Amino acid sequence: MLKEVSHFCTHNEETLEVLKTHGIDQSTLCGDTRVDSVVISQGEKEIPENITGFNGDKPCLLLGSSYQKEESLVHKALQTGSLAQWKVIIAPHNIAQGRLDEIKRLYGDNCAFWSTIEDSDFNKPVLIIDSIGWLMHLYAKCDVAFVGGGFGKTVHNTLEPAAYGVPILLGPNFQRFVEAVTMVENEGAFVVNSLEVFKLRMRELEKEGLRDVAGNKCAEYIAQNSGATDRTLRVIDTFIQ
Repeated sequence: MLKEVSHFCTHNEETLEVLKTHGIDQSTLCGDTRVDSVVISQGEKEIPENITGFNGDKPCLLLGSSYQKEESLVHKALQTGSLAQWKVIIAPHNIAQGRLDEIKRLYGDNCAFWSTIEDSDFNKPVLIIDSIGWLMHLYAKCDVAFVGGGFGKTVHNTLEPAAYGVPILLGPNFQRFVEAVTMVENEGAFVVNSLEVFKLRMRELEKEGLRDVAGNKCAEYIAQNSGATDRTLRVIDTFIQ
């Protein structure tokens, strides 16, 4: 059945080699169009000033598409004082009222909700994003991204923080996505599998120089893998002339 397909545009060299090994030569390495998507989407929304006001002069850790596991790790780290130098923004994967109530019970008076934030909330360590459609753009305002899902079936979108040159933390289940694997190998992303490892990574990333090095590795991945859309369209164009 695969041999009957007119042409394959592959994400990576490995896929191309698998196809050729099975005698499927009608294939071209084009890359992942999702990379272009996140680049195009940068700057589409202007982040409200209250985010900048909340962060103040402290570095910001953003939990993107988070679940209970990531939120619990951060809560425990806050309790031990190991995140005293950080502000924390949590954008949960699910913003149903039940989940928001659950997060509120976990953090208590230490958290505020974005929809009701006031200047008096700026001294709190945790801000909960209770609105959809902002996560990718909020990465522009953070210094480290902890992408959710890696303690469950698989990590969520790591391309979005990488597009802003932000170093990434993620749980141990990330192997399904070549970009996550590559960024871990290049030390732009770091695997967290316990509270102690999380605290260690955050201590390391308190140093702005180390954050810059790791963030640049992520940005390099985006730069090196951009242009897949144009390459794919050129292949398609040969079949519709």
